[in-house]
Amino acid sequence: MTDKNNGGYANCWLIGDIKTSEIGRLELGLKYAGIERSKKGYFWGCNLVVDPRIRNQECSGVDYSDVMANAGRRVRWESLLERKSGKINRAVAQKMIADHSVAAVRKNNPSTRSICGHFDCDPAETVGWGFGPFEPYGANDAKITDTRLAKDMSLLARFGRPCGTKFDAKAFLKKHPQYAWQEGFLRSRPKRPWTRFP
Repeated sequence: MTDKNNGGYANCWLIGDIKTSEIGRLELGLKYAGIERSKKGYFWGCNLVVDPRIRNQECSGVDYSDVMANAGRRVRWESLLERKSGKINRAVAQKMIADHSVAAVRKNNPSTRSICGHFDCDPAETVGWGFGPFEPYGANDAKITDTRLAKDMSLLARFGRPCGTKFDAKAFLKKHPQYAWQEGFLRSRPKRPWTRFP
């Protein structure tokens, strides 16, 4: 995965070895690649760079502590995983990836700061990272696997928001006319069930 990596997106890959029960988190930057491994515990990934070399030397505008921004998702993941450690199965994982709690305000609020990203629900005062208020953006899918599924090279996935809430482009554009220029390009995402692949 590091061979001919162009560093175009500092990304995190969660990896598991079902033969050795080892898990890992590989982060790819342009100059640096960070790998963490463990035979117990957990790793999370949510578009926030963990490796300090990549975060501080290859990225800009990343505040690892600002819970009003993407760090809020990090804090929420770490809180959920610590509480659920040893009890995570497919059903629990599906609920975790669809979580709407916001660490900064300690309440349920689907938004840019929730694990199940709903940027289109966020007003101007809570949006960061160059996105405008109520930007039609956010989580577009969800994927989980476990040892049994991985043995069959399978996973469970859901198209659209991880929570299953539909996105109606026509209704959205009527409510937020500032994005009317996206009509014809912006697509609805109906509620989809969790589906096993393959």
